[in-house]
Amino acid sequence: HAIRGPADEEIAELAGLKASLNSRQGGGSKGSVTVQSWDTEFLMARARSEEVTLPSGALSEYFNLASVLQGIRELLSTTFGLVVDIQPAPPAEVWAQGVLKLTADHPDVGPLGTVYLDLGSRPGKYPGAVTFPIRCGRALGNGRYQLPVMALLADFGPGRPEKLTLTYRELRTLLHELGHCCHNLASRTRYQHLWGTRCAQDM
Repeated sequence: HAIRGPADEEIAELAGLKASLNSRQGGGSKGSVTVQSWDTEFLMARARSEEVTLPSGALSEYFNLASVLQGIRELLSTTFGLVVDIQPAPPAEVWAQGVLKLTADHPDVGPLGTVYLDLGSRPGKYPGAVTFPIRCGRALGNGRYQLPVMALLADFGPGRPEKLTLTYRELRTLLHELGHCCHNLASRTRYQHLWGTRCAQDM
């Protein structure tokens, strides 16, 4: 319920923007406008572009990857009580140089799993940003739980991870993919085909 007020304010702002766009194009009524689910992404992007007057790279100096990852540690600790450790991955565990290893624990549950962060550029790398499951979580027959292992791939430019600087869009992309990872890490299911994001979708 804490986010209902701010959410309603944002929807009202998007509805106003939609009405304004409709009137500029000579269509639509001047009465109440409903923001449909398929409008949201477009209207949010339009609102950001109209409100933000900074040059596109003006914020990048604040988005050094090392600082961003430290902020993510603090966010996950404050929000979910997770203890997150991020270190260079041992060479024997990974497929390329510069991959980082994120491990997560919770004081009441114990270890939650591992995410390999492959964030730099290299020839032949999978394009775009995506989280691949390497090993799904599931209940084992001996009463224990198989901890998940994932790989988060993105292309944020060449160089060592500690030297990378993100754009605002890349920061949003990283947080989006880490949201999937958190869902997967927190999941505890009997069967791996129902684990994490392999669940019923609400949107």
